Amino acid sequence: MKLKKTICVLAAALSIGAAGCGKAHSEYDFDGEINGDQVKFSTGYKFLIPDNNYLNVVRQDGASVQYCDERFSNLKLEKVCITPVDEKRKCYENDEVGEEALAEAQIQFDDYLTTILDYKQKESMELINKKKHEEKK
Repeated sequence: MKLKKTICVLAAALSIGAAGCGKAHSEYDFDGEINGDQVKFSTGYKFLIPDNNYLNVVRQDGASVQYCDERFSNLKLEKVCITPVDEKRKCYENDEVGEEALAEAQIQFDDYLTTILDYKQKESMELINKKKHEEKK
């Protein structure tokens, strides 16, 4: 009976993933510098299904911020964790304490994603145009 339940749970998880609840956002894969901040976007997987996204930022002042999209890989934050220089890490979720911080973090997260996408699009155009100019020579 327990094996049957486990198989049903795994089948349901795979069905949900195949239906598009989890989406890999490789268009935002990035590990570099944006306006002086060190920025890294990564996607985590559960059962081979994209399940979470993390944007880790080390600001110029040394503080670090981790933007956490931990459910469904939908680019909507469930948590933000901030580690000021020489201080303890603090995490905020969408509750009475963290609601405003999470709303501001979502704006910052979206801005970083837009900048990453713009950078990658510009880079692709530079590379394709460089190839085009080299072929004309």
